[in-house]
Amino acid sequence: MASELKLVATKRFAGVPGRKEDGAITGAMSLLFIMAAINFINYVDRSILTPLVPALMESKANGGLGLSQREVGLLGSAFMWVHSLASIPLGLLADRLLRKRIIAAGVTLWSVATAGAALAGNFAHMLIARAAVGIGEAAYAPAATALISERFPAEHRARALGIFNLGMFIGGAVGITLGGVVAKHWGWRAAFLMVGLPGLVLALLVLAVAEKRRRQGTGASLSDEKPDMTLDPSASHSHTTSLRDLKVLLKSSSFRAVNIIGILITFFVGALNLYAVQYLKDVHHIDPAKAGPIFGGIAALGGLGGVFFGSYLADRLTRRGWGTGGRLAVIGAGMVLATPFIVAGLLIGNPIVLYPALGFGVFFTTWYIGPILAALHDVVPAYNRAAATGAYFFLIHMLGDALSPIVVAEIKTQTGSLKTGMLVAVAVGTLGGIYALLATRKVLRRKLGPGAKS
Repeated sequence: MASELKLVATKRFAGVPGRKEDGAITGAMSLLFIMAAINFINYVDRSILTPLVPALMESKANGGLGLSQREVGLLGSAFMWVHSLASIPLGLLADRLLRKRIIAAGVTLWSVATAGAALAGNFAHMLIARAAVGIGEAAYAPAATALISERFPAEHRARALGIFNLGMFIGGAVGITLGGVVAKHWGWRAAFLMVGLPGLVLALLVLAVAEKRRRQGTGASLSDEKPDMTLDPSASHSHTTSLRDLKVLLKSSSFRAVNIIGILITFFVGALNLYAVQYLKDVHHIDPAKAGPIFGGIAALGGLGGVFFGSYLADRLTRRGWGTGGRLAVIGAGMVLATPFIVAGLLIGNPIVLYPALGFGVFFTTWYIGPILAALHDVVPAYNRAAATGAYFFLIHMLGDALSPIVVAEIKTQTGSLKTGMLVAVAVGTLGGIYALLATRKVLRRKLGPGAKS
């Protein structure tokens, strides 16, 4: 295995192939492509509700469900709450069973739930459908990211996870655009049905992926000579992950640091995602019909560039011996560099300044997306990666992007200024960047990869 890993490490970007006896699809790049395609569908299904809200709020006589503004808000909250709460138990389960089976089950559930929303006759039906989508997606992400980390060496891991997360931008943009077009021509029910069904094909395909069977819940990685025993160097390879492991993780300063960074940056990102178009309308007096597509395009281009560059830079620093410190340095630098551009976009309404500033702000902010999960997987044992990722998603959603919209809304209510609320959100994100830079000093030049000792 050591010689195989050495050969793999000489390639510019590659992973460790699986074994044919474990599945027909053995290539690491094939695995990454399938996981990225599923993540694309994930965000298409997740974002499809946004363009359909006006149609759902129409009366039943006009073809809608007659939803109130409060009920629309509950649909979004139900998805996030269920998704967050389900991430921990499903992450633990993914460390006990074959991860591809958990992924297939999750994709099947959210695809059926999305397509099933086309049959909804009232708010309760739609609420159940969106909650089921949250459970399905919670089953997928922890297992998928852990599986990718098993098949890509540490020096390539940030880029692999960055490519996986490109679906966040592409899928979100496609979902919003496609949903609006389909709803206009064929109705909102057709939109749910159209985006829900393709996931069933990918659910079958993922079952053919080669995944080494772990005995008694072990998570030994093909890309490491041994599991990363950061938290417990003496841990047994036959260890079965449990809730007790999560308690041990929470006692780790490295694990806590990565989660705190993720929470603070996600807090800002959640506020920007939800309020950007409203901000452009209320503060800069830009027509929402123009602001939506313009900001969506800027976010997609800036986000794609930021994910690629941030992941590449983090892996490059890792190969040069910076280890996890390199990943944290990229995250921190990106958020700190993003701050003046985002602030300029919030304060200056001149399009000549506004749009480039927001574009650069999104570019630098999204440097964190690939490195943050790679850093998380650096500092936890390999057998615990899915459970640790589930805990991470729970924390960043409950304390990050599920919390920030409420905080910003309350600040606006109390002060009458959306600008103040958004500047507070930016300050929280900047604090996350500064904390990442401070944490870098503690782990700088930590060795990673095959045979590395924690």
